[in-house]
Amino acid sequence: LPSDVTGLPRNLWATSDEATLVTLTRAQATPALPAIQDFFVVLMLAEADPPLGAGPNGALFLARVDKLLDQAALQEAQALLEQAGGEIPDQFRRLFDVALLTGTEDSACRLMQERPSIAPTFSARIFCLARNGDWAAAALTLNTHRVLGDISEEDETLVSRFLDPDLYETEGRLPPPTRLSPLVFRMREAIGEAILTDNLPLAFAHADLRDTAGWKAQLEAAERLVQTGAIDANIMQELYTSRTPSASGGIWDRVEAFQRFDVAMQARDPRAVALRLP
Repeated sequence: LPSDVTGLPRNLWATSDEATLVTLTRAQATPALPAIQDFFVVLMLAEADPPLGAGPNGALFLARVDKLLDQAALQEAQALLEQAGGEIPDQFRRLFDVALLTGTEDSACRLMQERPSIAPTFSARIFCLARNGDWAAAALTLNTHRVLGDISEEDETLVSRFLDPDLYETEGRLPPPTRLSPLVFRMREAIGEAILTDNLPLAFAHADLRDTAGWKAQLEAAERLVQTGAIDANIMQELYTSRTPSASGGIWDRVEAFQRFDVAMQARDPRAVALRLP
């Protein structure tokens, strides 16, 4: 975001040490006040001159992206990465994670196909080969790196089931992953062992906004995300009014209440608004 949008000068951290800025950015807790949340996102997106001691690896840039990811501001992080090109391995790894959680992995996979060297892991390379329809190359890549010992036993088991789930129909579910990444999350979903996002880091809630998720899951994810400013309130409004609830209690009561209020607003009926607003 340029200075005329943010109101921040381009030299806002030009006389500060990069290592200090990285430390402060990483240590910043999620602000509680919505206005501070919004400003912090603007700060992370601001165009600015490099700080003192800035190295070629873009440490401050990556710290800003990571902080946006921590706050589940995936669209903003994605925009930042795409503007930077996303073709450096450290950048692409983050771009790939965002794409997996937002359901836009096809474009990331195409970029990986053009530049295989930026693949963050062998599992990611295999996943994209399969997504691009080249199952034979995906299987060959898995077998090659299995022999070379480049892939862990846990990843090998998951990728094998992802490539050929029919072979494992009689076997039980996989144990919980030792490390949950967006790629593991999506491959577990693909083999019918989806992991609920309720207790996962907030960024994973974006996966429940995809059209493949049920309406209840979309609503619950949107409510979590909108409270921290991670998504626009209009997304919440669209979900609340997209269909008629078929149950009652809990979230369905909130949906019904909002829909009644929305009808009153659309009708420009002050009495109905006054009745529904509480």
